[in-house]
Amino acid sequence: MKKTITLLLVLLVLLVPISTGLAQEPSPTLDSMLIDVWPDYDRPSALILISAMLPADTPLPATVTIPMPEGADLLVVARIDDADGVMKDDIAYSETDGAVTLTTPDREFRIEYYIPYEANGLDRSFDFTWTAPFDVNQAAFKLQRPSAATAFTFEPATASAFQENGLTYHQTPPQEVLAGQPFSINLNYTLSANRLSIEDLRNNITDAQTTFSEEAAPVVDAGSGINWPLIAVGIGGLLVIGALGYQFAANRGGGNRPYKPRPIRAARPSAPPSRGSKFCHNCGESVGSSDKFCANCGTAVKR
Repeated sequence: MKKTITLLLVLLVLLVPISTGLAQEPSPTLDSMLIDVWPDYDRPSALILISAMLPADTPLPATVTIPMPEGADLLVVARIDDADGVMKDDIAYSETDGAVTLTTPDREFRIEYYIPYEANGLDRSFDFTWTAPFDVNQAAFKLQRPSAATAFTFEPATASAFQENGLTYHQTPPQEVLAGQPFSINLNYTLSANRLSIEDLRNNITDAQTTFSEEAAPVVDAGSGINWPLIAVGIGGLLVIGALGYQFAANRGGGNRPYKPRPIRAARPSAPPSRGSKFCHNCGESVGSSDKFCANCGTAVKR
């Protein structure tokens, strides 16, 4: 009898790992992934934005583990709501050394973090390598050239260049990346000054608003007294020009960041924050001191 019980216990111990292994689901494949690299944007480091989409037949909610390089400073883990296309960070995730694991109820999700680069005076060099435990059907890099960069090179060099929100971007062609296969980019550039791109964007907005105001100044004929109709027209013109200036500023990305690429819908930009106020670092909308998330775009409020 004792031998029989002992034999059953041994079999049970052997079968537990097998059943556990069978119950584990492999990491899902990514249908697409865009890795934005924004060096010297709002910090003297590189901001990484990973926008990914799961295949249409992925069972939801899905758990995905995304590798992160050493020294990464995690900023955002969010889902893109299938219903309204808004980025929301109300999902469960855990961060470990070299990875973040998230569980998303939607097919699309976003991860953002900062990583350091190498600096030698005004020269910058930066290497980024993605090695995932799963396949990615289409992966691409989108590189933001710093506004103060006088030289900007990268490898692999094949990419399309375009302007967006007052900055130059280079996007590599999409390619398939298999599990365990490195997906890398190398950047080298030189700055004209230790200046972040966000500073130039804000200065451009201020200059544009000042120009609109100067051009809209009304003219009064001092020799014939006060010309009230002309003043009324001038005031109306000021209001119109002011509205155009605000719209121009909004389109140039007046918040802490310009448009951040999202799979469905872009954030609505607004005017730059004034000193002493608290605003969303993503879209620029004002947030309350106790708010955890932006009411406009759903991004987690920085503390």
